[in-house]
Amino acid sequence: MKAYLDTSVLVSYYTPEPRRCAVVEHLRQITEPTISLLCEAEFHSAIARKRKTGEAGATIGRALDLLHRHRRAGLYHVIALEQPHFAKAMHLLDTVTVALRTLDALHLSIAVLEGIDLITADRCLSDAAEEIAHPCVFIT
Repeated sequence: MKAYLDTSVLVSYYTPEPRRCAVVEHLRQITEPTISLLCEAEFHSAIARKRKTGEAGATIGRALDLLHRHRRAGLYHVIALEQPHFAKAMHLLDTVTVALRTLDALHLSIAVLEGIDLITADRCLSDAAEEIAHPCVFIT
């Protein structure tokens, strides 16, 4: 199964978060995990925030390195955002009733335009996917 993983899933996978076990279980079912350059930028932001707020434990320091090693090893299919992704995101922001954030609209637009399921730990993003009838797995 091919699926797009948003940043909430990556952060839960690479850092010690309560839903990590659930994320690992779902990822075992994915044969072609897909991320975007947006995920990587947000992941860097999340790790930096954890460091600056004092959440950084020993594993936080290794999280960025491990994600980069996995990417270089070809574990992830990586999508670069292009104009159609932004156009679809703007359409979603204009039409869904959920209070979708800009970056989440971009994540959803990637999954929609690439024609792949979305996996997220973000309730709002999951609700937006449900509203437009796009396949989504919400991990709690």
